[in-house]
Amino acid sequence: MSEAKPFPEEFFNAKTTASQTETLGVVIGGSLADGVLVRLNRQTVVEGLRVGSYIAAQGQTGRTFFGYISDVELSTFNAALVPPDESTLRRFAYEASALNKVVQVKLELVSENNELRTARSVPAHFAIVRRLTKAEAQRIFSSQESRSHRLGYLLDDKDVEVRLNLQQLTERSTGVFGRSGTGKTFLTLPLLASIIQHQVANVLVFDMHNDYGYNLKGDGNSQRPGLKRLSNIQDRVVVVTLDERSSMRRSSGYEIALKIGLDEIEPEDLETLRDVLGFNEAQISTIHVLPKLFNPERWIYVLAGRGTGEEKQRLAKLFDSGQLVESTFNAIQRKLNRLLNFEFITEKSTGAVDKVINYLSTNRSVVVEFGEFGRCTAAYVLVANLLTRRIHDTYVMLKEEAEAQGSDDSPHLVIVVEEAHRFLDPKVANLTTFGTIAREMRKYNVTLLIVDQRPSQIDREVMSQIGTRITFALSDEQDINAVVTGLRDSQRLRLMLASLDSKQQALVMGHAVKMPVLVRTLDYDQSVWRAYAHSLDRLTPEEQLAKSLQMIRPQVEADLL
Repeated sequence: MSEAKPFPEEFFNAKTTASQTETLGVVIGGSLADGVLVRLNRQTVVEGLRVGSYIAAQGQTGRTFFGYISDVELSTFNAALVPPDESTLRRFAYEASALNKVVQVKLELVSENNELRTARSVPAHFAIVRRLTKAEAQRIFSSQESRSHRLGYLLDDKDVEVRLNLQQLTERSTGVFGRSGTGKTFLTLPLLASIIQHQVANVLVFDMHNDYGYNLKGDGNSQRPGLKRLSNIQDRVVVVTLDERSSMRRSSGYEIALKIGLDEIEPEDLETLRDVLGFNEAQISTIHVLPKLFNPERWIYVLAGRGTGEEKQRLAKLFDSGQLVESTFNAIQRKLNRLLNFEFITEKSTGAVDKVINYLSTNRSVVVEFGEFGRCTAAYVLVANLLTRRIHDTYVMLKEEAEAQGSDDSPHLVIVVEEAHRFLDPKVANLTTFGTIAREMRKYNVTLLIVDQRPSQIDREVMSQIGTRITFALSDEQDINAVVTGLRDSQRLRLMLASLDSKQQALVMGHAVKMPVLVRTLDYDQSVWRAYAHSLDRLTPEEQLAKSLQMIRPQVEADLL
């Protein structure tokens, strides 16, 4: 450890000059757990500081501590003193003798020997506290990795980009939370484009609202390009639709019309619909026993009322013998009728499900558009869980095969699911494949990116497995609690969330950032989507025309000669 330096005079008489970073004050107390207390200089305007602003504290031994303001406090030493008049001298004396301006700072990092580490100590009394320099802010918040994504910029400094390390982000599951209209989709779509462009992982999107494939609906009637229209990645994106007529009306192209055969549905798929369709325990038990009483490949046809004459006779005998309760069976059938009559349900498998799995296994990303079926929760839950269950089995097999060959080259997959609480509610999280993926599939290179308005309805165990949380403004106290529960300094993080505006502001915390960061997220406009276009696509129409003429000019001149 280097020798401690004596306190310089500037510790006690800190002033700001044009060549210095703004000095805010000095440390007067506190702790690592609760945060250090910083008494502000008389020159520091307290109104210019806000919860979430980032600071640096200069230690005695060459260390620099970094953290954020977690609270601001005004107090008086002597409340009996009368406030001054407009006299400058009296006001100065009053501020010096009666007023105390203090901020509480939560320390997160320390720079030692040019390395950033988690702070495990605090700076000494009277250590100078200042704002971060631009270089320090970029070092902390702008990932220097080549495979990174520009999320936005610091809320307090538009000159400092916030960039996420995509490798770290996809190593664990990610949550994007916020009430409707805060900008979740505008953030998620370009994030997925970066993941695909940098080939960090393949992506499967369950597109409930038809926003990620060809067109993203903007404010008013504006249309913005979906993943399939970003030319740098469009060859690696496949659009699949459940509703061909809806795709045609929206002028949205697609490669596959996804059809699901009755023979592809298993009891576990129906069990995840227990809350949506209102199945009780007796009905769930009946669903699971049917494959044992009939041919395992035929039970669903019997349940759907499409069995053969022989199967119907056997069903009647089971009712008579009491092995099945007829009223329970009929209740299940009534609840399933609407779902099984959807146009995307066919008598036999068409192989479309296998094609989707094959695309994902061969370095392609898939967007599943639900069309009008996105309004039907039962259809959404059935399709998403059925596909994900197949993917789970496939990726476990691929990982095991790679390990058997001494390789770690199995594909990585990020599954994007909107309205995630429908799959990860405490009542069904243990039943759905999504719950399994959130808890244990990281070792098989499959992670989730969940987009949701109601994080309070997601199972707490699943929430604890989310590595990075990107949270926009939330209205409900329970939702705010769910986002910060289980995290260090949850009360401070609540204050930071409370400071967010209703749009394009987010708190990012967790595995992919060095410390919690308040971000003004980018609008998904031309300046963003042109980053995912080929060089010619980046040009304006006029520039494209000039470029085309320049390219054909030599041939035209040759023809004239």
